[in-house]
Amino acid sequence: MIISADSRNQAELKQRHTVFVHQLELFYDAVKLTLTAHVVNGTMLLLFLQGAVAQDLLLGWYAGLLMLLLYRGYTLYGYRHETDRVLHARRWYWHAMIGVALASLVWGAAGYLLFTPGDLYHQALLAFVIAGMTAGGITVLASFSEAALLFISIVLIPFVFRLFQAGTEDSMQMGALVALFLLLLMISARRIHQTVVEGLNLHYQRQQAEETIIRQAFYDELTELPNRRMLQDRLYQDVARAIRHGVNGAVLFLDLDNFKHINDSLGHSVGDELLIKVASRLRHHLREEDTAARLGGDEFVVLLTDLEGDEARISSRVMQVADQVRMALANPFEIAGHELHVSTSIGVAIYPADAKNVDDLLKHADTAMYRAKERGRNLVQFFLPSMQVAVNELLALEHDLRKAISSSGLLLYYQPQVHRDGRVFGAEALLRWQREDGSMVSPAEFIPVAEETGLIYLIGGWVLEEACRNLAELSSMEAGCDLVSIAINVSPKQFRQRDFAGHVVATLKRFGVDPGRLELEVTESVLVTDYQDTAEKMRQLRELGVRFSIDDFGTGYSSMAYLKNLPLDAIKIDQSFVRDLTTDPSDASIVETIIVMSRHLGLKVIAEGVETEQTLEVLKAYGCDNYQGYLFGRPMPFEAFKQRLTEESNTSVDRGGG
Repeated sequence: MIISADSRNQAELKQRHTVFVHQLELFYDAVKLTLTAHVVNGTMLLLFLQGAVAQDLLLGWYAGLLMLLLYRGYTLYGYRHETDRVLHARRWYWHAMIGVALASLVWGAAGYLLFTPGDLYHQALLAFVIAGMTAGGITVLASFSEAALLFISIVLIPFVFRLFQAGTEDSMQMGALVALFLLLLMISARRIHQTVVEGLNLHYQRQQAEETIIRQAFYDELTELPNRRMLQDRLYQDVARAIRHGVNGAVLFLDLDNFKHINDSLGHSVGDELLIKVASRLRHHLREEDTAARLGGDEFVVLLTDLEGDEARISSRVMQVADQVRMALANPFEIAGHELHVSTSIGVAIYPADAKNVDDLLKHADTAMYRAKERGRNLVQFFLPSMQVAVNELLALEHDLRKAISSSGLLLYYQPQVHRDGRVFGAEALLRWQREDGSMVSPAEFIPVAEETGLIYLIGGWVLEEACRNLAELSSMEAGCDLVSIAINVSPKQFRQRDFAGHVVATLKRFGVDPGRLELEVTESVLVTDYQDTAEKMRQLRELGVRFSIDDFGTGYSSMAYLKNLPLDAIKIDQSFVRDLTTDPSDASIVETIIVMSRHLGLKVIAEGVETEQTLEVLKAYGCDNYQGYLFGRPMPFEAFKQRLTEESNTSVDRGGG
């Protein structure tokens, strides 16, 4: 009973506040009309009381009216631009009451100060204007009875007083009529207010009833998740949108393993509480644009929308979400003193690939879920066999990549960077993965997996440490090698880590490497995402001497402002422009423009993908002095790179000696 009473009190409080907010809206909706009435009636008094009332008194009163209008206009503007009227309703209520009080004083002053003893004509005129203001006031102020009563009483009582004070028979009769008018207005104000509030309450109750009907029709009563009807409606709309815009979606059919045993052994109340908590966890682990629904019993469906990419990428993304959901539901539930462990079997259907019909999609996902149960439960199973194969391949690749990280399967190869005079001034560190059988895995194959699974953070940290270790080794070699720099690619995710700059600094110190010999290559997407954070990290590292270059320049969307304002040292022209430089006039124009622009900005330019002497000659003619490509050397292991540096150093010494 206590819980029921509390719930009832909360519902009543909510209703009162909602009605109060609507009353406030009605009040401010009428303010514009009120301002017009103030202007019209005030101007009438100003014009028609000329000569009957002292000029200073009349103008002083009108000035007070104008100040009132400014305040009421200011509060109306503030209310209209309020972002949360529900939260700040009380504050705007007091603004409203202050405005009404000031208006009452201004018009009460009119009835007292602008009264003309012995001049029945102007008394009647004043009575006409004041009666009009008060009669209109009970209508526009009806949302708050206290406002209406305050206004009409303060406006009319001073005027009634002056009429009786005049003492003539005519003024006494008029005073009696105005007093009777005041009484009638007060009664009318209460009745109109009561009608308004009753109407608002009925509107609120009708609205609540409609919401209840909608909720009962489209939402599960126990978990408050969308029910089958709502799910089918959303799925129908999203399948049509996916077909129209060329995107994909997925239906995940979830069934709690052995839920019946919990119901039978612990009772339906425990089972219901478990379903409520399952629904809560589903909401927590999904994006806002995705949908979790309950079909009935222990069956749930998750709808994933706007999935882009090829079959493998879509499968990987869906598998990632399904595993997150499965693992989240695998965590123990504390219910009625029991620790419950629940596993989940999940079937997946992709649309529009698997089906374009809502019923077929749900049926396919349901079929896949039963396959997961047949295979041992607590599994994710795709309906389309080819997508299941793709998922298995990606999972195997992720597993092997994790193993490679922990067992030294990753390697750094170095591709020389050469100056116009043929001298090697640096190298780009390129990541390679060599399997246990000696075969190599292309970075294009495993880097996207690393990005998607978060392994890129471990890989990025390893690349930084290995590059610094190699730089330290070069520093101990003969003269010349200690001047060579190494450039490493930094993933956007890695760069956006909060402690990225601190990690770079700590690694440089640990290996005793000159920061000026480390160059961090960032893509254009890093520059345009969270500019302030990017700029701060770059400046911290640049102050220590670490250099920055933009990799694959021209393929993204960099703003010229970034090139000007960020502490960049070099631009690397993407090889897609350089490779066809001698045959494609468009590529030639782009390359020449980048070189000229970079020189004006004081940035070094490195052309990637230089493979022929002809391309090299064109680049030299354009003013590009630094190159990287097969013409100068393929990516090579660190030992081979050291050997090349040693040979070039010896050749230089021999020439000097000759």
